[in-house]
Amino acid sequence: MEYLHREAGPQVVARVRSGILDEAERLKEFPRGGQEEEYLSHLGKGHRRIVQGNYKVIYRIEGETIYVTDIFDTRRNPAKMSG
Repeated sequence: MEYLHREAGPQVVARVRSGILDEAERLKEFPRGGQEEEYLSHLGKGHRRIVQGNYKVIYRIEGETIYVTDIFDTRRNPAKMSG
């Protein structure tokens, strides 16, 4: 978000942040709604993803808890998301 703030300004950061938080909030109702994240499957932890605009919200589920582990800009090289 710091990079986005520098490059695009606070209004863009607010819009992107709000969209990401709205999508993450939906995980409470539909935790398995995201697709499996193939780039992290080698970790064997069941990482999943939801997409909001240009961002992937990467998460995993342990029992009743959902852990957001990363927010990844999809314009970057996915090989950099190696876990």
